[in-house]
Amino acid sequence: PARRRRPERQERPDRHRGRGDDLARIAPGHPSPAPSHLPLRLGRAAAMIGAAFRLARVLRAPRLPAVDLARLRDARLRSVVAHACAHVPYYRALFRAAGLSPQDVRTVADLARLPVSTKEDLRRAGAGGAVSEAIRPGECRTFHTSGTSGTPLAIRVARDEIAYRHMVDF
Repeated sequence: PARRRRPERQERPDRHRGRGDDLARIAPGHPSPAPSHLPLRLGRAAAMIGAAFRLARVLRAPRLPAVDLARLRDARLRSVVAHACAHVPYYRALFRAAGLSPQDVRTVADLARLPVSTKEDLRRAGAGGAVSEAIRPGECRTFHTSGTSGTPLAIRVARDEIAYRHMVDF
């Protein structure tokens, strides 16, 4: 029997976009410091290698002009706020109670419109209330503050974030 030839794989340039890819849109001509070329599905080791490469690019990247840095900061702020409202129950409720939507926060100046979160607010939210629904509970570690100012506060951090912070500290 004749062997069937595999169809050519089509490139999908948007498939593995990384955290730094928005820099190319905001500051044209500036090299992107953090394109992700390793998909997370390759496993923890591959993700760590990818994070190390991104960190190395960020550390080697030239400094941005103030205008481009402000645009990048505001774009990332909008992204974080949109994610928090869509995936974190505590922040979704906080925005709803304040009568705000993610579109109301466009720049750093708009942060003054947000209510301040206290430790007590976060305690009331519960262990999973201030954690993204996109993260499975088993992917987090729980840390506790010392409690010197009152009752200790439990803080949940994703394991990938812990690994990234260790790399930055290294």
